[in-house]
Amino acid sequence: MKSWVGILVGLVVAAAIIGMALRTTIDEPASATVHHDDFTFRVIGASRGATHDRLTPLTVRIGIDNDAKLVGYDWESRTAYLVDAAGVRYNADARLSSPAQKIAAGGRAEVRDVFSVPAGTRGLSVAFWDGVLMGDVFDGVRYARLRVRLAE
Repeated sequence: MKSWVGILVGLVVAAAIIGMALRTTIDEPASATVHHDDFTFRVIGASRGATHDRLTPLTVRIGIDNDAKLVGYDWESRTAYLVDAAGVRYNADARLSSPAQKIAAGGRAEVRDVFSVPAGTRGLSVAFWDGVLMGDVFDGVRYARLRVRLAE
């Protein structure tokens, strides 16, 4: 019985530490790479389209490297999202973005995510969330706190 209590307390403490770590964001320049376990994301570029109905399409090109030896990586357009200067989150439009794909171990890919943001939105950064993997635990789930600034 005592061992279960110890395990439960340990899990609660670990969850609290991870929760506190995720609240602190880290701003990085557009050239930054984001490490998520054995996977690396980098923003290759971004371009704005013509504004329509007060919304501007923003296409973000993302490079993904899978440095794993055995495991593929499943990319989905929901992995990347935008955050503006006020902290508002914008999700990619899966219909307009690159389709979900599996990147083989040792492979790389380039994907395109398309977002609709209100016209005039500034201070945008790209962020990533795809759960917590073993390698993320060792750096305090740093990838989830990174915000890669887009060149305006």
